[in-house]
Amino acid sequence: MESTTEATAERLLWVHEYESCLNINVVCKKYGISRKTLYKWLKRYRRSGQDPESLTDQPRTPHRSPMQTSTEVSVLVQQLRNETGYGPRKIRDILLEKHQISLSERTIWKIFQRTPVVQNATVESMRELFANPVVPGHVIQVGVLAISVPLPFSHVVQYTALDSITRLRIVKFYKTHSTLNALDFIQQMRDAFPFPIICVQTKIDTVFTSITNPGLKSHAFTANVESMDMTHIVVTRGGLVRNRKIDRVHRIDMNEFYKTNTRWAPEELVTNMQAFIDHYNNQRKASELGNKTPTEVLRSYGEYKTVKQFKAA
Repeated sequence: MESTTEATAERLLWVHEYESCLNINVVCKKYGISRKTLYKWLKRYRRSGQDPESLTDQPRTPHRSPMQTSTEVSVLVQQLRNETGYGPRKIRDILLEKHQISLSERTIWKIFQRTPVVQNATVESMRELFANPVVPGHVIQVGVLAISVPLPFSHVVQYTALDSITRLRIVKFYKTHSTLNALDFIQQMRDAFPFPIICVQTKIDTVFTSITNPGLKSHAFTANVESMDMTHIVVTRGGLVRNRKIDRVHRIDMNEFYKTNTRWAPEELVTNMQAFIDHYNNQRKASELGNKTPTEVLRSYGEYKTVKQFKAA
C-alpha cells in the first residue's frame, strides 16, 4: 500500500497535469482515475491556496459533533451530581423539571464518567469545584464597593457582578447595603448577562451570609439564590478561591472613575458609570484576557459569536 507521501505526490501530479492541459478527460484517462476523484482533490488544493499538504489524507472523524452535549449542560449535570449524589434517572427528572433540558439517562451517565462524584459535598469541596470556572456564567463574583471619595449627595452603595471567564460585568447603585437590595441586584444580574448563571460567589458579609457560619443554607440570601437554581459559594480567608477579580475592577473604578469625578448629580453618576462600564466591557482590552475585550472573549464561545456589544441596561 502506498504511503501518504507517495499518494500526496501523485495527487499533486494530477492537479499540475490538469492545470497544464485543462482537459479533465485526458488527465483521468492517463492516470486511471474518475472525474469525481480529480474534482475532489483539485477543489481541496485550490481552497487551501495551492498548499500541497491539502492533498494528504484527512482523518475521517467529524470536525464537529452537532449532537454533543454543550459544555454548559455538562457542567450543570456535574454540579447536580456533586450536590445531590443522585443517579442518572433522578438527575434527568431535575433537568427536565427545573431547567427544561431533556437528556437521556445514557447521556447523563457518560457525563458522570468524566468527573467523579463528590458524595455529601462540603462547603470546601464545593468551593474547590468552582475554583476553576470553564464557561461563561460558571462563576459570577458579586461584591460591594465602599466609595472612599466624597460625593456631593447622600450615601450610595455600588454593587458589582463580574463573570470569572469573560470579565464582563454590570454595576448598580443602591442607597443602602441590605439583603433585600442584594437579592434585587441578583435578579438584575440574571436578566443582564446573556448566559445562564451556575454559581454566585461572595465574600463573608452579613448581607450575603452568616458571619459565624459562612455558607449557612438558611440565610435569606443563600436560600433565595439557590431557589433560583444557582449555587452560592462564600469565600473565606483560608478558602481555595478569592474574589480577586472583582477587587481588581473595584480598584479600577476608584482610580479611573471616582477619583477624577466627584461633582456629579445622582443621575449623572448613573449615566456616566454606565458609559464607563460599557467601555470596559466592549472596548477595554486586558492582558489577562490575551489582549482582548470581555465581549471578544464572550464571542470566542460559539453560541455567543453573534454578540456585537454587551450593554447591561
